Amino acid sequence: MSGWLGRLWELSGEGTLPQSHLYELNQADNHTLIYLFTADTNPETISDLKSTLLSEFLNLFLHRHKIDWFYCDSRDRKQDLKEASGTVKKLLDSLTQTIQH
Repeated sequence: MSGWLGRLWELSGEGTLPQSHLYELNQADNHTLIYLFTADTNPETISDLKSTLLSEFLNLFLHRHKIDWFYCDSRDRKQDLKEASGTVKKLLDSLTQTIQH
């Protein structure tokens, strides 16, 4: 694939199939899961695992997307508050000068 930018993570650990490896390619708005198995893995086992994990991964990505969205939204709100605080400071300084005169 040319022109893509992303991160490839190996999601390894103790699982039900230690002879397999799970990778996640995380791009801007896409997640690609790559699950590699050894040649001697039973195809029925792979099929069962796929159907079991599909809904779990969808829920995981949904929750992670919500967390990312809230984080980005909080950064926008922080910037808005910084800008508003500058305006409020100017108004307070102006009010203080008006009261002193």
